Amino acid sequence: MNADYFFDTYAIIKMVEGKENYRKYHGEPIITSLYNIYEFSYYLLRQYDRNKAEEVLNKLNYNLIETREEDLMAAANIKFENKEQQLSYVDCMGYTLAGKNNLKFLTGDQKFEDKEEVEYVK
Repeated sequence: MNADYFFDTYAIIKMVEGKENYRKYHGEPIITSLYNIYEFSYYLLRQYDRNKAEEVLNKLNYNLIETREEDLMAAANIKFENKEQQLSYVDCMGYTLAGKNNLKFLTGDQKFEDKEEVEYVK
């Protein structure tokens, strides 16, 4: 199956929770960044004890997109240009990496709903 989406942390959480609106993405490769996995790991630790959190994380089949130095400035620029929306650093990086790799940014963050190349699913 071709990779079409970059999964932000919200999308990963909803996939793991088995939410109905995300069922159509089952079978899609979970392409994401190390930053999103870091954020997801924190979410897991808030939900479960450490052993269970590690178990859930280890079962997740994902592929990481490499972050390069030039991506840092590009993501910072998105955050700066949208400062009134208070976008998260992790989301700005994910959106940058999605665009760079010709992937749609899959998110439930309403702040991204009207941006280009975004698939907004709540």
